[in-house]
Formats: sequence, C-alpha cells, structure tokens
Amino acid sequence: QVTPELTGYQTANTTITVGATDATRDFTVGADLLASEGSALGYQQNTSGTAQTFADGTLPSGWSASAASGSPWGFFSAAEWSASGWPSGTGVAYALALGDGPTDTSLYTAPVSVPAGQSPLVSFYSSFGPGALGEVDVTTDGVTTWPTEWSASTTSVGQFQFTLPSASSAQTVQLRFRLQGPDSDSDVGVWLITNVRLGAAW
Repeated sequence: QVTPELTGYQTANTTITVGATDATRDFTVGADLLASEGSALGYQQNTSGTAQTFADGTLPSGWSASAASGSPWGFFSAAEWSASGWPSGTGVAYALALGDGPTDTSLYTAPVSVPAGQSPLVSFYSSFGPGALGEVDVTTDGVTTWPTEWSASTTSVGQFQFTLPSASSAQTVQLRFRLQGPDSDSDVGVWLITNVRLGAAW
C-alpha cells in the first residue's frame, strides 16, 4: 500500500516483485476531493445544497414528521429561540423522550436528487443530550431501506458532516432524524438540530 505524504490524496494498492538489487518505482494516486483534511493541491471541492435553519419555526415545505410513539418533532423560530453557543440567526427542530412512555419519533427531509458521479453530502448542527438514542438514517433506494450513518447516545454538540459513495446514475437521497427512548423516568432525552444541509459534493 502506498500512502502519500501530501494531504488530500488517496492511498493506492499494488503488487510488486522484490529483486536482489535496490529499485525505485513511481505510483499514480488519485486526488481525494472529499478529504476532511482538505482537498489536494491544485484541486477544489465543490458542493451544492442549501441549509435548512427552521428560521420561521414551522415544518419546512416538502418535509414530514411521524411518531410511532411519543410526541412528534416540534419547532421554534429564530425569534423565539436563544441558547448559548447556538448558531446565530437560526431556529430549531427538537424531539423529546420524556420517559413517560416509549418514544419513537422521526423527522424526514424533502428528497434531493444527486447527479451521477457526485457524492451525497449531509451536514447538520446537533445538540444531543443523553437518555435516548438519536440516529440519522439515509435512504437512496426510494425509502426501501434506511441505513444509519450517524448516531448519538451520549452528549454530542457541534456541526457534523459526512458524505456517501457516489453512483454511476443519479440518486434520490432523503434523511431521517429518528429519536428513540425507553419507558423510564430516569432516561430523558432531548435532541435539537438546525443548519440541516442535504446536497452533493464533487
């Protein structure tokens, strides 16, 4: 395996035959345009998608919410919401697991089309308190399956981002923010989110 010393390049695997004398060999490696540490020199990462900030305190157009048990997701507008460290000028979507019964409540984004060859990009600000399980699930097959790509069960605060593999054809991508909590007075969970961005990176 060849590991480049410069930031932003991918590792490469190859087979070489070792001889009796010293030898040098050049290797071709690809640029990792989605590298979390930064793109390779001479390359630029491009992204698309607009952040949903819940600024007006209502369920966004094209989004949906459902609760198999417990209370549905709620919203506060930017004018109503104020918390230390919270992203300026944004509202909040929130879910509660109060422990007075089991909780299983979900918030769904509107579907987004990601062009062929581009990677689905997910970004969101989250403030999660312990006492429940929070999951970010992603579907790319028309809601047949919802693999979990991010989860939290302990205190977790900050802006989180990840990408999914690109595909040879266009993908329709949708997110589900799901909070699950037990029927236990000692386990009370709170999940707050904003700046939710679903788009593409290439």
